[in-house]
Amino acid sequence: MSDGEMKAYIAGLIDGEGSICITRKGLLNRVQYLAMISIQMCDREGIDFVASRYGGKVYLYQPPGENRQVTYSWKLSKNPVVKQLLYDILPYLMIKRTQAILLLEYVNKFSHGVGNHPYSEKETIERDLYRKICGGLNSRGTEATALKTRLKLVL
Repeated sequence: MSDGEMKAYIAGLIDGEGSICITRKGLLNRVQYLAMISIQMCDREGIDFVASRYGGKVYLYQPPGENRQVTYSWKLSKNPVVKQLLYDILPYLMIKRTQAILLLEYVNKFSHGVGNHPYSEKETIERDLYRKICGGLNSRGTEATALKTRLKLVL
């Protein structure tokens, strides 16, 4: 598989089975925002393929019940690698292209993590705005479609 084919394949997995988002979690009385790319599917081979090229973590989920299929998920949240992956797949993304552009803007603007210093109030508001916009793009329905259309015109 050529380098371009590999990037196109990964872009297809993310377009179809993945998520491009910003997560928020509490950390020792502080809030932390993480740029996150993930894929969840029943085929372990596809998950392992992406993990072998970009790192990240692979998880197995066994739903309760006899006839439920195991699913695998892959998550990547290290900013330099997230950034590289987004640059690699951006030319091939179709469905999640707007989220990828927004996340690249976010990662480029906020290249530092929480570390030992909490975010300023202004930075927390900005990060949360990016998170909400990205979350809106990942939603379904008429409002999400309108948001995607407006953002495509701006980006």
